[in-house]
Amino acid sequence: PVRCLLPVGPCCEPQEPICTMKDHRGERCLDYIWLSGAARLVRTLMLPYGEAHAGGEAGAAAGFSRIPNCQWPSDHLAIGAEVLLPMRHGDE
Repeated sequence: PVRCLLPVGPCCEPQEPICTMKDHRGERCLDYIWLSGAARLVRTLMLPYGEAHAGGEAGAAAGFSRIPNCQWPSDHLAIGAEVLLPMRHGDE
């Protein structure tokens, strides 16, 4: 089975962030990390607008300006995760 890991912060419970993209049309989450099998999430990269995530209030990233801008030159925020991959038999 494949499961979706959604970047939130230094935790091990994947949740969808409020946004990975913010422009004149609003905030939305368009970027995801997918894992399958025995791969285990260790932690995720904190997004620059703080710890607010889905389940929080709409507009929680309101203080974060539209992107791209001078500080964030891409139209998508970088997401990342540290993942523990199981060793296969014979790997050392």
